[in-house]
Amino acid sequence: MVGRDGVQNAVSLNSVLTNASRAVAGQLIATAGVGVRFLANPVSFAAVLVAPARIRAEALHPASAAGRDYLLAKYASDVDALYN
Repeated sequence: MVGRDGVQNAVSLNSVLTNASRAVAGQLIATAGVGVRFLANPVSFAAVLVAPARIRAEALHPASAAGRDYLLAKYASDVDALYN
């Protein structure tokens, strides 16, 4: 979804959001209780459903054929090593 130059920023952003969501959930449980956290949980699922719908297809960066071939070969070798 991002170019090679944006991968590090994307991974960092994902990490920050994951840890921030845990902190917010902890604060919500501490202040309002577990029941409120269970009621708020569907909101997080709605965000996961809405986000892909907002992605602009023209802004995506398709993988090169060489990159795909490398990943498939790497995956096949890893699966082979797992079973042999």
